Formats: sequence, C-alpha cells, structure tokens
Amino acid sequence: ILSKIIFSKDDLFSIDPKLGIDKDLWGGYSLKAFGQRLGDFKLDFSDFSEMTKDMATYCNQDVDLTVQLLLFLLEKPNFPLEAVVDIEHKAATIIAEQTRFGFYIDIEKTRALNTKLLTEKLSLATELADIFSPKWLRDGPVKTYKKLSTTRKYLPDTTYIPLLGT
Repeated sequence: ILSKIIFSKDDLFSIDPKLGIDKDLWGGYSLKAFGQRLGDFKLDFSDFSEMTKDMATYCNQDVDLTVQLLLFLLEKPNFPLEAVVDIEHKAATIIAEQTRFGFYIDIEKTRALNTKLLTEKLSLATELADIFSPKWLRDGPVKTYKKLSTTRKYLPDTTYIPLLGT
C-alpha cells in the first residue's frame, strides 16, 4: 500500500524500462517488481507443500527484501504521514472483505436514487441548453441527397432459392 501512495503507475512505467526490469512487471507493485527495481531479485519458489531448506531461504529473502523496500520508501520525501497510512490500511481491509464476501445493497433504494439522479440530470441538461445555445442552428429543412451509384458492386443471383428451415 505504501508504494501505491508514493509511486503512481505512470511513475513506475517511466522508471521501469530504464532499469531494465522484466517487461511483464512494468508498472507493477509486487514484491518481485520492487525487488528487480532495487537490484535484489526475488527467488523462484513454488513448492509450499512442506517445509524445506529452500522454503526457509525463500521466506528469509522475502523478509529481507520487504525490509529493504520499506527503508527505500522511508527515504522518499513524499512518504505519507502515519494517519494516512492507517486510513489506507483500513480502506484496503474493507475492500478486501467486500471482495471476498460481497456487500448488501437495497435494490429499491438504489432504483429510487437512480431515478432521482436521472431526473436531476435531465433538469440540468434542459437548464444548460436554455443558457448555452448550440453553435450551429438550422436555417431551413434538412436536405438529404441521394448518392448516385456509378458502379454496381454486385448483381443479384436470380436463380438462388433458399432452403426451407434455414
């Protein structure tokens, strides 16, 4: 969350090609992406079925990389205040719960609000149309011109008989 507060996606997309990190990680906020940005490449490990020495090495490297990332972020002049970080963490927790469990919504109240907002939008559009007249006004009836066809693109097949049921 801290990295998302400090770095915009645009910032990361402009930095990443210069640093030569993997293209699929450009603009990403993963620990793997920041590991490459900091020059401490994350180890490849996927077998978490039982505790092994390799898993311990992987976990230790993850912790070391996380500490390195935190120290890097703390040095940034735009590092957020503690209150901002707390609010972001609380919001992230709420969003994660909503993503996992969903949320309740009162359909009738939602429809009523939608109707109210659409009515207000129409009212404002009418009011604005009265205030701001269009740049171009018709000075007579709309004329449509039949385009003359100079070449025939195809000839109809007069022998074609469609099959029944198709």
